[in-house]
Amino acid sequence: MKTIVILLLSGLWLCSLRFFVLSTPSTYDQYWHAKTGLDFLYNGLSPLVDNYSFTHNGAPIKLQPYAFQALYGYLDTIFGFRYATILIKLAGVTLYIFAAFLFIRRVKPTFFVA
Repeated sequence: MKTIVILLLSGLWLCSLRFFVLSTPSTYDQYWHAKTGLDFLYNGLSPLVDNYSFTHNGAPIKLQPYAFQALYGYLDTIFGFRYATILIKLAGVTLYIFAAFLFIRRVKPTFFVA
C-alpha cells in the first residue's frame, strides 16, 4: 500500500513538473509579483501602492502577499525571471505533493476512490 502511494505521488509530481513547472508564464501576474518584490527590496517602494497598473496606477492595494513577492524578487536577482518562476512553481508543487503524502499516510485509506 505504501509503495503504491509513493509511486502514484511520484508520478503526479513528475507530471506536474513536466506540464506545470516547466511551462511558460501564461499571465502577467508573475512578472508583476517579481517586479513588486524587486521594488520593495531594492528601490524602497511601498508594496501597498500599485505602481504598474494601467487602470489603477497609484491606487492602494490590500491583502498583498509581501513575503512571496520579496522572495520572488530575490530569486529573480539571483537566477533571473525564468528560473525564479520555475523554482517558485517547483516549490509549490513539491509542498503540495508532500502534504498529500502526509495526509494519505495519516488517514491510511484501505482503497482509493476514483
